[in-house]
Amino acid sequence: MAPINNTPGNQATIVREWVAAAEKYGERDAYLSKRHSARITWNEPLVATDVSRGNRNETFFVRTRNVSEAGMSFLSRQSIPLHTRLEVHLDSSAESVTGVVVHSSTALGGYIVGVLFE
Repeated sequence: MAPINNTPGNQATIVREWVAAAEKYGERDAYLSKRHSARITWNEPLVATDVSRGNRNETFFVRTRNVSEAGMSFLSRQSIPLHTRLEVHLDSSAESVTGVVVHSSTALGGYIVGVLFE
């Protein structure tokens, strides 16, 4: 099922649903530092599509590490460059959100990628 382009209001609703789902089983990160909202551990399969490259959209099958009202991080087997605009949706849902890659570092077996929601 293809992702649905959402309005900012719909995107905020989707993110709140993701955070609520994460809160059921995940742990809240008490360390805020520069963050505006607490992260909650979350382990779900996602599909992330690069929508910053016009017609050459590349798709990544990733797994979340955590989520917050402001963004998320996930594990990826492929490197995703900084400033890449992604459309992200749960593997089990067509509702999507958009965000920009703001962090990427190597990890065992791949990369940890941080995305700031738009």
